[in-house]
Amino acid sequence: MSYKRHTHFEIKSSQFQVLLMRLGIVLFFYFLSRIIFLIFNHQILLEQSYPFTYWLYLFVGGARFDLVSVFVVNLPFIIFALLPLGFAQQKWYQKTIKIILYEIPNIIAFSFDYIDIIYSRFTQKRMTFDVFRFIETGDGFTDLIPQFLSDFWCVLLLFFVMMVLFIWINTRIKTNNSTIQVYRFNWLQGVKWFLMLGVSIIAIRGGFQLRPIGIITASQYAEPKHYVLVLNTPFTLIKTVGDATIDQKQYFDVQTLHQIYQPIYHGTDTLPQKRDNVVVIILEGITAEYSKLLNKKIEKSYTPYLDSLAKKGLLVKTYANGTRSMEGIPAILSGLPTWMDNEYITSSYAENQITSLPIVLKKYGYQSAFFHGGKNGTMNFDAFTTIAKFDHYYGKDEYNNDKDYDGNWGIYDEPFLQYFAEQLDTFSKPFFTSVFLLSSHHPYSLPQNYQNQFSITECNMKTCVSYSDWAIKNFFKTAASKKWFSNTLFVIISDHASKSEDPYYNTSIGKYEIPMIWYHPTDSLPIFEQPFAQQIDVMPSILDYLNIKDSVYAFGKSIFKQDSSEAYAVNYLNHIYQIITSEYVLSFDGQKVVALYQRKDDPYLNNNVFKTIETPKLTENLLKAVIQTYNKSLIDNQLTIERYHE
Repeated sequence: MSYKRHTHFEIKSSQFQVLLMRLGIVLFFYFLSRIIFLIFNHQILLEQSYPFTYWLYLFVGGARFDLVSVFVVNLPFIIFALLPLGFAQQKWYQKTIKIILYEIPNIIAFSFDYIDIIYSRFTQKRMTFDVFRFIETGDGFTDLIPQFLSDFWCVLLLFFVMMVLFIWINTRIKTNNSTIQVYRFNWLQGVKWFLMLGVSIIAIRGGFQLRPIGIITASQYAEPKHYVLVLNTPFTLIKTVGDATIDQKQYFDVQTLHQIYQPIYHGTDTLPQKRDNVVVIILEGITAEYSKLLNKKIEKSYTPYLDSLAKKGLLVKTYANGTRSMEGIPAILSGLPTWMDNEYITSSYAENQITSLPIVLKKYGYQSAFFHGGKNGTMNFDAFTTIAKFDHYYGKDEYNNDKDYDGNWGIYDEPFLQYFAEQLDTFSKPFFTSVFLLSSHHPYSLPQNYQNQFSITECNMKTCVSYSDWAIKNFFKTAASKKWFSNTLFVIISDHASKSEDPYYNTSIGKYEIPMIWYHPTDSLPIFEQPFAQQIDVMPSILDYLNIKDSVYAFGKSIFKQDSSEAYAVNYLNHIYQIITSEYVLSFDGQKVVALYQRKDDPYLNNNVFKTIETPKLTENLLKAVIQTYNKSLIDNQLTIERYHE
């Protein structure tokens, strides 16, 4: 790079070189703001010692998020600064866009970063775009600004000093005067312009990976409490623009709310803790419709092996808490449902601290791993399992054999389950592991050498369900020969239901019905009294089975500690909440009941009676209490027992 140095720290260089230097300056100021953030919050962030390599990796990871913010905020400046026309190199033009498209946008972006130095202390996370909605609703946020300025004047002063320094440094960098005609097209400059646009796109995506990086990607670089340090506030604002956020609900006062519902599983000290391994097998889209045990109307079962396993263990009709895989995984493994428009994994709340089975069981010596034969990065499962504190993640890359690749999603179920069984041999005991299958997903396909075995002319959902069932049968055959098998609890559950030919399984309750099977080769299972369960019951139920003494944050309940009158399930779809009980199906739009069905007399939900009979207040109040607690927990980052009691 060639440029001219002048006295009093002044640099003159080409248009392209000046642009790169200006972007570098912005990146450097993001680095400085991260240092300042750490200094002002050192009592929180440095309460535990970490090796130097940890902090180095954190800051390197933070630069990745900074680059996204740099290129998003400065994209208009990049476009106009490198226009391959003569007038774009004129002094008046460069000075104008420097002020309007560079200095002003970046100062605004930096201001949010400095505000969060203090504001994040109260939220335990970076600011997201919903803060503007809070300002609009007049919830008192703006009333606190004068007090904040008074209490934290030093941050405000430091911000002004840093911005003066930012402007001064940029005034010392100037573009060489141009002699090109005003309307002449510069071909070399045009090449640089297109090159820079390509670089910008890559930077805005955060790299070449399968999906653009998001808030949840912070889990790859730091512990949950340090996500605020890895991220920068412009990034979290950018990533949550247009996100469907949730409102704080106030149906009840705190005392009444806690009397109706509390999201706490209480452990017990009266029984000795079990040291059993736990394996959770998550089925892809296999609804209750395919099981002869759950659906008496079908002539034959498409899950014959799972049905046979259920007869040896415990079969529970279960309701999914969502309709997509990205909703099912957090619900099953963390007891964390998606009762909002965005999946939790991609929402603005993804940086919240959460509770999960690996987090709880780690304290009791459990090693944990998540297996998914899909492409690494698919649906952000790898990032979520990092947040859930799984020790290991095994995807298509780790499997490392494309001969078993289905050409669409990942590795076929049968070979991947065999790989899963062999990997379990390498884990220390006890272990908690989960494997997520994928072969029963559209577009349906089977390995070529197995198609004759299933006597099919074309692959469809039913044949792929049968293939997955057969793959599970072979897995258990292999697992039965392993030393760890006899001391392992298996929980088999679907991530969500799927489209159906049967009208019942297309109703607002039937489309959520999935199987859940509990099986232990050598141990009898506790008595089960509920008529049904929901996905978020898995985590507290496993903890209950193991006699874990901890009390943990969980929206669900243990299926072994409820009677039939307490069973319920909650879903959310298209801005409507739904609660399913033994007697009713009630729909609620957040303000009022919009539908009520008597499920025993009306299984197909054809007769909406909410205008003709009195709404069951206990059911309505329970749903309201669940909504109010859920929304508050996400907004206030209270998804752990410690945060909930603050």
